[in-house]
Amino acid sequence: MKKDTRIETELKELESSKTLHLEIAKNMMEAYNSSLYPLDLLAVAVFKRSLSLIRGFSDSIRNKNFICAAPLVRLQLDNLLRFYACFIVTNPHDFAVQILDGKHVRNLRDMENKKMTDRHLVEKLSKEFPWIKPVYEETSGYIHLSNKHIFNTMNSKVEDEKRVFTVIVGDEDSEFVKDSLILEAIQAMKEITKVLLKHLHGWAYTKDNPDKIDQARKNNSH
Repeated sequence: MKKDTRIETELKELESSKTLHLEIAKNMMEAYNSSLYPLDLLAVAVFKRSLSLIRGFSDSIRNKNFICAAPLVRLQLDNLLRFYACFIVTNPHDFAVQILDGKHVRNLRDMENKKMTDRHLVEKLSKEFPWIKPVYEETSGYIHLSNKHIFNTMNSKVEDEKRVFTVIVGDEDSEFVKDSLILEAIQAMKEITKVLLKHLHGWAYTKDNPDKIDQARKNNSH
């Protein structure tokens, strides 16, 4: 059992975002006389996926299964990157329709006519949130078998002038998975979720205030 009490505190704070997820989703569906747009359907999928990932992540941490939890941080970042793409295309609803039709985001282009690969989306979003890039790079290492998985299962130290390796195999976290690493993962999940909800709220507001958005665009064009 982990000793650092901050882990449970941080997990509960992450899980408390469920209330905001549901509030924004409700506002979005009721916005503009409950009109339904293609982007709403994509957003609903993002809301659902986000809540499921947060639940799976929290359950895995509590069950001492960091190897299972860590990739979920990367999947939540995937949620953010792909919904963020809606904000940099010429026609967000057309973009949503193409996603619903099974098109891959990496094959679609933004308003600058650049393919929206993960790398491109990370570079664009990192201009506003610099931490996105290092988090993407770190968490991607948990998607495919890599040195991160090796380091989570073994340790080495020098005893009597000899290097001794210790390997632990099991379905629970070993002593080599430090509390500090777990806390970093929870913090990353919280920050990603925060930015994701900001963009989801942005769409809900845009949907409910088309006149204000149009006026703001006209003012910016002058």
